[in-house]
Amino acid sequence: MKMNKSIFFFSNKIENKYNIYLNYDICEIILNKINKNINKLIYIKRCISHKKYKLVNKKKGISKQSCQTSDIYVVSKIIDYDNYLNKLLYDKKFKYNVLKKW
Repeated sequence: MKMNKSIFFFSNKIENKYNIYLNYDICEIILNKINKNINKLIYIKRCISHKKYKLVNKKKGISKQSCQTSDIYVVSKIIDYDNYLNKLLYDKKFKYNVLKKW
């Protein structure tokens, strides 16, 4: 069986860094899990972006400085979605919590 280049690269990195040998199957399982988690994070990011996009298009005329009482909820949700997107990009702990719940 021919070894995939990414699995070979991954096993070499692990071997050089930690001085241990991982066989092909274990490396493949680890890489599949990593890819699955990355795809989940991308999907969650798209969902949040889509929700934000729908709210922004629904209330295009709202500015964050002057808004009426009925629009405060929409503006706060848009800000929440911005915060979630920033956390998905920069906060490792938040990413792990999202992956645990998902």
